[in-house]
Amino acid sequence: MDAPLVLLLAVLSAAAAVAAAVWARWSLSAEAGLARSLFRMLFRRGGRSVGELSGVEIPTHPAALTGPHGPAYLTAMLGHGNHLPPGITVFAVADSGTTIRDGVKGDKALLELQYADSSVDGATTPTARSGHGRDHDHDSVAHPNKRRAPGQHAPILITPQQQAALGLPGRVFVKFNLKKVGPMRLLVEASEVCRCEAVFYAKVAGVIADILPSPRCYFADWCATTGEFVLVSEVVPFGEGEVQPLKHRIRDANVLSELKLFVVAGATLNARLWDDDDSTPDGTAGGLSRLEFNALPRFEDTHRQLWVMAQLSARFGLEYTARNTLGGKIVHPSWMTWSCPPGLRGRIPELISDMPAIMRTLCSDAALSAFGHNDYTTDNAYFLRGRGGTGALRLGGVFDWQQSCVNNVGQEWAWNFSFLEPEFLAEHEAELIDLVLRTYRAHGRRVRRVAFIEAYVLGTAQMFLWGGGGLQLILRDLHGRGLFTRLAPGSADLLPAAGAGGSQGETETEAEAEDEIDDATREKLTAAEMTRRTFHNCCAIMTRHDFVGAWQRWKDRPADRRA
Repeated sequence: MDAPLVLLLAVLSAAAAVAAAVWARWSLSAEAGLARSLFRMLFRRGGRSVGELSGVEIPTHPAALTGPHGPAYLTAMLGHGNHLPPGITVFAVADSGTTIRDGVKGDKALLELQYADSSVDGATTPTARSGHGRDHDHDSVAHPNKRRAPGQHAPILITPQQQAALGLPGRVFVKFNLKKVGPMRLLVEASEVCRCEAVFYAKVAGVIADILPSPRCYFADWCATTGEFVLVSEVVPFGEGEVQPLKHRIRDANVLSELKLFVVAGATLNARLWDDDDSTPDGTAGGLSRLEFNALPRFEDTHRQLWVMAQLSARFGLEYTARNTLGGKIVHPSWMTWSCPPGLRGRIPELISDMPAIMRTLCSDAALSAFGHNDYTTDNAYFLRGRGGTGALRLGGVFDWQQSCVNNVGQEWAWNFSFLEPEFLAEHEAELIDLVLRTYRAHGRRVRRVAFIEAYVLGTAQMFLWGGGGLQLILRDLHGRGLFTRLAPGSADLLPAAGAGGSQGETETEAEAEDEIDDATREKLTAAEMTRRTFHNCCAIMTRHDFVGAWQRWKDRPADRRA
């Protein structure tokens, strides 16, 4: 063989080896993971989905449960969790007609169920088959609009009284992944919220029910191939009996007594499921084996793609937000209430680069890592008060476990507290942190305050990039529609527009201002106020606890201790 040809083949072989190595390394990166999430959202969404935990084929949107195959789906899902007695099937499903406006990270509905006993008089029990690689036999479940074959026994409908006696849910809450393609669906895909919630209900809910209960779950699963998810759970009767009305993290004022109940329960959860747990002879963690605990989602894995998104949005907008401008222009300064921490404004590109490594360092600290809710706010909870609404307030339970995972507790509580009213947080922050640490000590977890605060303030790095970059995107849209300057800090409502009230040009009323807001706009206005509040709090936490100093101490660590 000629020497030039040999040389060419050698060069091509070396190039192929280098390309393969580069591809293998890139395929494990967060950027590659984000690309896969984008592909899944665009091309796999809505496809046939089989649950990762159950092997049951799952529906992909609420209408699938009210359509002709809805009874089969629900029979299979409820049957998988042993919530149906032998011979009992779901006969009919109807939408309750209740509008659920809070659908930011999922499509939700309340459904009414009717059951039948199909095993009487010698009739065979109709069930929906399920499993990997198998289609459901949707026709095996009796449907009110389906003709029966000659000789087939008609199922006997179960009365509401019989239904209650058997413990069958007459009304259920269902939640799915977002059907609509857009930034929020990509965020859901990139932060693995479907996996986190399904794993929580399958592995964790039962072992923490005594300290932090959640609504009874009848079924929860997700499909990694399509990104689809379904949760079927009991309905929380907000505003009925002992159950207090549902709170909103923006529209309802913070109440210290509620927050204290909340903090104690959340910190108790952390203490029970601590990462560095050698306190029991068999190495169990709060009722989970070490193997089970190690299989739980971890923040550094579920958020690595989100960190890429945060870096990208921050590169295009964070500098503007830090200077209290919109695209470099002063537009509505009274609304932009935050103040960039001293010494940080000129180093924003450096922080954008460092943020993922800072977060990985926090997550690698087993002495400060525990399982938590990670979106632990009062609108993800329900409170109880007995004696006609005059008894002692109790925490009834918590829902929306979409971000639940093992995380650094300092970072988790910084995120949780960032949704509080800024004045409230400034006044009560030290008291709430003391309560967290006292609760840890009461359960045998001794966390030094200085270590907690260091993690607490460093954990704001992700929040600073995500909120600061995202604000520009939200505000640019609202300003283009003439809405941004009609916002007031502390409210998600529009101020009445001057000269827009009628033919005489008078100022419109608050009711008229409210009428011009559709659901999509309301969601954006709420997102704007929520992000303003969290970014304000993030900057304030950074200032109060010297983020720049903590960042420098992180930089001064040996490279092998910076994860």
